[in-house]
Amino acid sequence: MGSNAPCKRCLVIPGPGHEKCYVPHPEYHLEQHESCFSMGECEAKYFCKACDSEFTRRWNRKQGLGTAKIVGGKMWCFKGTHNTEHLVERDLRRIRNDVVVLDTGVNVEKTSAKLQEAIDSLNNTGNAILKISDGFNETVKSIRFNISMVQLVDLQLMDVQFSEIILDQTRTPNLQELFLHNVPEDCRMEILLPTLKKFKMFYYQGPDSWINPMLECAKQLETFETYKLQGAQGCLKFASNFLTKINLHRAECLDSLVVYAPRLEKLSLQACYSMGGRLTFLKTYPGLSEEMPENHEPPVCEVTITNAMVSPAIMRTLKNNPKCRIVNEDSQGPLGSEQFFNLFHRMM
Repeated sequence: MGSNAPCKRCLVIPGPGHEKCYVPHPEYHLEQHESCFSMGECEAKYFCKACDSEFTRRWNRKQGLGTAKIVGGKMWCFKGTHNTEHLVERDLRRIRNDVVVLDTGVNVEKTSAKLQEAIDSLNNTGNAILKISDGFNETVKSIRFNISMVQLVDLQLMDVQFSEIILDQTRTPNLQELFLHNVPEDCRMEILLPTLKKFKMFYYQGPDSWINPMLECAKQLETFETYKLQGAQGCLKFASNFLTKINLHRAECLDSLVVYAPRLEKLSLQACYSMGGRLTFLKTYPGLSEEMPENHEPPVCEVTITNAMVSPAIMRTLKNNPKCRIVNEDSQGPLGSEQFFNLFHRMM
């Protein structure tokens, strides 16, 4: 490579003043674990999935995240020698030029019009990763996400008062990973993505009418992870040859599950307080089971029912299925046991 070749990791041309490679922790690879607030400051701990490290940053509460500084832990996602040759795809410690992060605390004015304008400006662009974050400012409301981004692979919508989220084969035909955080309960949802592989949703109390159509369409789904999916009622239906993990932590109104997932390894019903219906494991599914190897042996599936209230029918299904292994059943008391279910319903 010539001397003017940029570093594959930081995108800077090595030379005087740029002898070392520095990569900040990518915003789209961060998980916030803890936070605290004082009169004038905010502080939060993060885990960076790119470098598998923790760090703490602090910022002015009034001025927003744009004033954040790292005050503890690893300062850089990567710090070291430039690489102008090649980076393996799994190495996420890099700066990408196909990523957009819109944050009303950093680079977007805190008004509905400005945030909507910033989102709409991405229509028909070639970005692969998009993260939009607001923090539920009272001045930012009724935001719509219905644009076309055919190259989009990873979408994160965080703490924005959306009125509409539409993702389908026409607008986002290559979307594989979706993270929704604090979607308002009155938001119109339409998610129909055959390419979807990883779905994560935290804090949602709205109607669940869009969830099963999404699952029916997502035949390549690998992981489904939710926390406080309190809008989910009745029965959720999963069907994918690639699904290995279902986490329904505190899906407090969910009643039943139907699952076709011959590669399922983990099922968590932790703190699901209303599982009074049935759990059905399907051995076959039209159009899917024919695609599995004839000699496929399903793995043992670890099932977590800690602090859940599951029906006797569900307990029988789990205990009679040789491929299910209940873990942490009584680690926090009797809640989650068949005996507690019977006791609770005698008291009602």
